[in-house]
Amino acid sequence: MTWLAKWIGADPLSDSSIVVAPGYPGWLKAAVIAACAAAVVLAWLSMDRLSSIRRRIVLFILRVLAILLIGCVVLQPELELRRSVRLRNTVAVLVDTSASMGIRPQRGEASRAEVVQRFFQRNADYFSALEKRMDVKYFSLSEKASPVERRALEAGLPPEGRRSNLVGGVRQTVESLRGERLRAVFLITDGVDTEGGRAEYLRGIGAPVHVFFPRETGFRDVDIAEVRRDEFAFIRTPWRAAAVIRVRGYGAKEIPVTLKQGDRIIMSRAIPTNPGQENYLVNIDLIPNRTGRFFYTLSVPRYADETIHRNNEFSFRLNVVRDKIRVLQVCGMPTWDTHFLRRALKLDPNVDLVSLFILRTPADLNIVPTREMSLIPFPVNAFLRDDLLSIDVVIFQNFAYGPYGVAPYLPYIREYVKKERGAFVMVGGDLSFAEGHYFATPIEDILPTDVPAPGNTVDLAAFQARLTPEGKRHPITTLEPDDQRNQAVWRKLPALDGCNKLGPVKPGAVVLADHPKTGRPIIAVTEMGNGRTMAVAADTLWYWNFLSVAAGQGNRHYLAFWKNAIRWLIQDPSFDLVRIEAEPDICLLGGKVAVKTTVVDHTYKPVSGARIEYVLTRADETKPIQKGDATTNDRGEWIFHPPSEKVGLFTLHVTASNEDRKFGRAETSFLIKADDTEYIDPAVNTEFASEAAGVTGGRHYNLAGDRFRKDLVVDDPKVIRLLDRRSYPLWNTWAMLTAVLLLLSMEWTLRRRMGLS
Repeated sequence: MTWLAKWIGADPLSDSSIVVAPGYPGWLKAAVIAACAAAVVLAWLSMDRLSSIRRRIVLFILRVLAILLIGCVVLQPELELRRSVRLRNTVAVLVDTSASMGIRPQRGEASRAEVVQRFFQRNADYFSALEKRMDVKYFSLSEKASPVERRALEAGLPPEGRRSNLVGGVRQTVESLRGERLRAVFLITDGVDTEGGRAEYLRGIGAPVHVFFPRETGFRDVDIAEVRRDEFAFIRTPWRAAAVIRVRGYGAKEIPVTLKQGDRIIMSRAIPTNPGQENYLVNIDLIPNRTGRFFYTLSVPRYADETIHRNNEFSFRLNVVRDKIRVLQVCGMPTWDTHFLRRALKLDPNVDLVSLFILRTPADLNIVPTREMSLIPFPVNAFLRDDLLSIDVVIFQNFAYGPYGVAPYLPYIREYVKKERGAFVMVGGDLSFAEGHYFATPIEDILPTDVPAPGNTVDLAAFQARLTPEGKRHPITTLEPDDQRNQAVWRKLPALDGCNKLGPVKPGAVVLADHPKTGRPIIAVTEMGNGRTMAVAADTLWYWNFLSVAAGQGNRHYLAFWKNAIRWLIQDPSFDLVRIEAEPDICLLGGKVAVKTTVVDHTYKPVSGARIEYVLTRADETKPIQKGDATTNDRGEWIFHPPSEKVGLFTLHVTASNEDRKFGRAETSFLIKADDTEYIDPAVNTEFASEAAGVTGGRHYNLAGDRFRKDLVVDDPKVIRLLDRRSYPLWNTWAMLTAVLLLLSMEWTLRRRMGLS
């Protein structure tokens, strides 16, 4: 119809057609056509009087042409010109480039990413042919989908993604192509989805997903799949966790499982494996003996023929806290001192107190059955052996162990203090220290002072306890935050009525208060092994409560003394003069860790300019990584940023001091770890491939095969989009009207000459 468009002066487009009677109902069009046909028939019948066939034909042709032109005028034909284009359908190809695609099933074999690269190289003609018919868009997929070129896939994309969000990436891609005609999605992956996506979530995305995956037959791996645990534990309370060890590709074997705290082995056991069984449960039992944050590492061996070694260790943090401070108070007899100490401890809501008043010995004559007596023998087995590790502080108050069968259990108390971070207090009286026959016993080994032999070891004279220079700075004897006020309080405390005579002070022990005349220690403390002990050589500290209240001064200093003592004995971190904390204490490789050290004096005032000596170590290395000196700022703080370019468990040890004194030592640990999320379950997940294809109406194929070239036919329906349309009427032109008039005139003239009316 190009000639017709040019004839009427229109711009010819890519497609054209004639439209008859636009807007007319169908019955009207049929009526016009029927009328024209009837007119033609009548015209032929009206010419039966002409004898000449030639004249009849000429006249009939003129009549038919005139009828047709009149019909065209009535039907109002139009020339419709259109410009249109065929739209191409779309196929999305998503290629997994997460870290797990870099895994090699066995040494020397191609990695999963290399298998993908060879797949595109081998099937370049298939994708070229597909690109001729459809719009094929390629994406790399890890945390999210990003467009790439096919030549980049043939050259090989590095598997560097730290996460694989397969389901989310497919849905993101489908959503981004919402305005296009997406006919299929090709997903090339190992099926490892670290974001927890399930193939079921792909249902209803509007296009079939065809999944291509590598098939691996030599995959072998022993890994720690999961450690089910609570992140908090209570001190001296059993804590249990359960580890799931996953074994794939091995037959019958014994696999050692080791738990370490730093470089110290806590637990080691071997689990026998069975062919066909994959998961094995290993219970972990601990009894933490101190509060704080601790790191543990669970590991299995790295076998030479394993596919991957990055999942053979699992490090976790355990926060050990106190639910209650458990105090065992063992009293030789009821006295005012035992009564007031018991009352002070019970007033503290954080203390869980067990008080035992020993009123009879096993040798006492039983005239009635034991079950009918209200006085029972001292339950020595229960408290000094079986349940000792669940106790935070043991107090012997005016207690002689001899008559009660306790002697065999004194070594338990010594080990409890030295090895288990236990705390022990001996309070004076006529049955304590030398008078209790503790000379040359395991208890003497852990006391701050020696215990003299029995005989004349009690001084009955009253005295005013005097703070020593060390006592003026120690947190136990800090009854007031201000130094001058604290010393004034000690000078005003009621005098004590007699004391026990203690032996020489042991190396490392600190005397906090002494006798003003004899200089003998009255209150002394020491750190003994891992634990702490205290000796109080008087049984009248209750005067600081009773007489102070009588004098109108209240009993808060007496309560403060024992509260401070308990907190120091249990090694409450808030009482440390040097405190250290890493934030965060678990950091990814290359991240930033800040370790803050705070130094305060005995009044807990920040120490500016304190010297910090530090040593940074790594759990599996014998030599320090870094060491040096630093000073605290005006807030008593020093902030250290350790290097984080290497994975491992690191510990920063600090010692704080100045010209006058040493404030103490502290340490904290922090973990630098690689982002191994991709290797938690690194095996090819063929179930994901089949399920993702199944719920979307797609298929799944092995990357090494070529069956998909025949089986996989992507539907490509023809879609036309109209870009422009123009209509030009043909019935009301001057040529049409002229032709109608000319034909009618010619017919009329001929009919007159032929003698027809």
